[in-house]
Amino acid sequence: MSSAIRLTEEEALKRVIELPEDHPPITYSPRPLSEYVVEYEGKLSGLGVHQGLVHNLGAWNLFWLTSDIMDVYLANETDTGNLPRTSTGLAVCIATAYQTVSLNGGGVGIGDLFSHVKPRLAYDILIEDPGYDDLVLTLAFKDLWRGIVLKRIKEFEQRTSNLVVGNFRCK
Repeated sequence: MSSAIRLTEEEALKRVIELPEDHPPITYSPRPLSEYVVEYEGKLSGLGVHQGLVHNLGAWNLFWLTSDIMDVYLANETDTGNLPRTSTGLAVCIATAYQTVSLNGGGVGIGDLFSHVKPRLAYDILIEDPGYDDLVLTLAFKDLWRGIVLKRIKEFEQRTSNLVVGNFRCK
């Protein structure tokens, strides 16, 4: 069980995030998902062609925050047979992206949350949620994942310190 302070369900449902309708999704990784691909034995392989990520930016963002295994794709590895093409954490993040948090008076998909708000806000909302302890991510990794997530959030913030993203407020 996490040591973070949990909101009650009533408090969590009162949180509101304003998101402009025309706001494009946010990619947390330094490069687009499509660049995390290599050619291996004549076929494209890698995380960038994984169907669980290609159609779910929130799952990709959550996975990028949770694991650094994909960084080797950007290092121009020459031995493409040793590059990761999947991981246990990937399945956990995809499953978690389809779960919900209490927000805006109802349930909001975690994948939607992690594709439309900056990572620190998404993380704070996630760990404060009354259902946090029952998420696939929490059940699989306990609180061990939080260290790397906070490190990756800091990377994102340093890389995007001049990025302006809509008017997000958590009330």
